[in-house]
Amino acid sequence: PAKGAVGRSSKTWVNVALGVVLVLVLLIAAVLVTKVVAPNAFFKIQGGWILYALTGGTMPPYFNTEVFQPEYFKDFIKDGDVIVSTGAKCGTNWMLYIVHLIRTKGDEKKPWTEINHNTPWISFRHFPGQTWPQLRKAMETAILPDGSRLKEKWDDPEYPFRVFKAHEVPHQTYQGKEVGCLHIREFPKVKFIAMTRNGKDVAVSLNTFWDSHADDFKKMWGGFPVSGESLLETVKSMSGGPLMDIYFNYVNYWWPFRNEPNVLFLHYHDLILDLRGNVAKIAEFVGVKLTDKEMDEVAHRASFAQMKGLHAHFAIQMFDHPEGMAVMKPEEEGGQFFKRGRSGAGKEKFDDQCHKVFDDAVDKYFGNNEEMKSFALHGKAAPDRYGRGAMAALSETDGGRGDGPKPPTRRDGLYRVFGVEREHHHHHHQRVPPPPEGGQARG
Repeated sequence: PAKGAVGRSSKTWVNVALGVVLVLVLLIAAVLVTKVVAPNAFFKIQGGWILYALTGGTMPPYFNTEVFQPEYFKDFIKDGDVIVSTGAKCGTNWMLYIVHLIRTKGDEKKPWTEINHNTPWISFRHFPGQTWPQLRKAMETAILPDGSRLKEKWDDPEYPFRVFKAHEVPHQTYQGKEVGCLHIREFPKVKFIAMTRNGKDVAVSLNTFWDSHADDFKKMWGGFPVSGESLLETVKSMSGGPLMDIYFNYVNYWWPFRNEPNVLFLHYHDLILDLRGNVAKIAEFVGVKLTDKEMDEVAHRASFAQMKGLHAHFAIQMFDHPEGMAVMKPEEEGGQFFKRGRSGAGKEKFDDQCHKVFDDAVDKYFGNNEEMKSFALHGKAAPDRYGRGAMAALSETDGGRGDGPKPPTRRDGLYRVFGVEREHHHHHHQRVPPPPEGGQARG
């Protein structure tokens, strides 16, 4: 009898194992069938974005680069249009607002109403499964809650050019692999503005950014983006993990295009140090002549002090969503776009482990390209901007970590931001010298 019991027990375990295998096979089959037949069904369940990603879905799931396919892009784009394709958490909203202010010359008769109305995000889905032709139709036909036509906000015939938001990189073969979707050289009369930032600051900003997304928006995408990740996890993800495209790939992919005549590659820290000077540079790039008064007005309105009161205008309203929801939470619910308006968060928030992970990634992914590495970490604020003594003092406080230089004094920084003359103790006036022009990326 004992022998028979052992036999029955073995058969039972075999049956259980076969049952588990069958369930797994059926589950995998169901997932694959769903991927083919109804891929957006994944988003109906919490955490469904994981299944979507595991079955080859593009991430983030609401990104859609169809518009940049040459046949679509050629049909939609116009000569002179500006694509602001900055790195994530590198001043995207700031740059879009600056370019809009430049094209209106700061005229309040052409107001900034909402970021996704005046400067639409054309590589973004308003709901799962949305295609570019659907989004384009909505851009051209949507009526806003106040009764106005959306098209009048972004395609006003009085604008010298149209402005669109993106986060993509140039199409190219990089290290034997085809990457990117922006056809920079094929469309020489379309202008592209790229911008990066010190990667440690990007990590800190990104780490808190997920929490600012509206709950309804995350629910629509199966729980994505996920909140609550530690700063170290974010740094690791950026430094060789799923978020490589946000920083290291972004810089590497844009770098070979930095000197193209229709590309302006900027750095967030340079705008912090000299906003007015960079407004002049951007205006020249997009072909707008500003008077000194207009330049002052644009720089003033684009300052962080002014922009912090405009949170509701940067919520990314989804005009083609059935419920018209926004991507970001209202400010009173914890949504924040404009927090600091300065550099250095990485140096303040990183612990030794975060520094090591990131610095090792800098050595690995930026390699021996010292020019690119310097630009990515510091911008064009090279040692000769302040002079050897000032930069030596900055590097001493930097800990050698490449966190980005700071202005020698708050007063010197303000002089550069507003472009005013300063009086030295010798009682003569001198213009702040312009930044050096040669040797690094345009901008």
